[in-house]
Amino acid sequence: LTTATGLASETARGALDLPRAERVCVVLVDGLGHLNLAERAGHAPFLRSLLPDARPLTSTFPSTTAAAIGAFGTGTAPGRTGMLGYTQRNPVTRGLANMVSWEGAPAPAELQREEPVLARLAGAGVAVTSTGPARFAGSGMTVAALRGGTYAAAEPLAGRVDAAVRALSRPGLVYLYWGEVDKAGHHHGSASWQWGDELEALDRELARLVR
Repeated sequence: LTTATGLASETARGALDLPRAERVCVVLVDGLGHLNLAERAGHAPFLRSLLPDARPLTSTFPSTTAAAIGAFGTGTAPGRTGMLGYTQRNPVTRGLANMVSWEGAPAPAELQREEPVLARLAGAGVAVTSTGPARFAGSGMTVAALRGGTYAAAEPLAGRVDAAVRALSRPGLVYLYWGEVDKAGHHHGSASWQWGDELEALDRELARLVR
């Protein structure tokens, strides 16, 4: 497929040197950057083992969750998705909209008009499964940028890993989101022991997912 900004999937696959596969799992860990991981790698033996072959990528501008998720979900840019930051002006009411909770924002399909990649894949017959908190299943951000396929609600990371493994018993694509590392970073800072604990828990479950 090719996105509205001319990004072709085959070109991206070649640039990232990704092999063809019948079963694909994409894990998005909110708030975990390459530099964060390198600095605290002692907490993450599994992820540390992948660092020598890692390919750092540049996020969107701005790199806030809403803008980045919109770009990630559509393969376009915040200027096309209309998801520009944590808060932005609602063009209809002129009030401030929170783009994470979607409070005060227009209807998702009115604001974000690019067809999400997951929806395009599902429409092409690919089995698509997303797993995350139950409250995200029909949230504004999910509908705007990540709709498509089925949603397997699971709260703890272990539950999401289990849901991903079940879905991958057949060919298809699984998208797994984890936001606790980001939450710990906002509340305590990425140099805190709380952030290190979250990284350790994440590392254990990602190692289990790969096994």
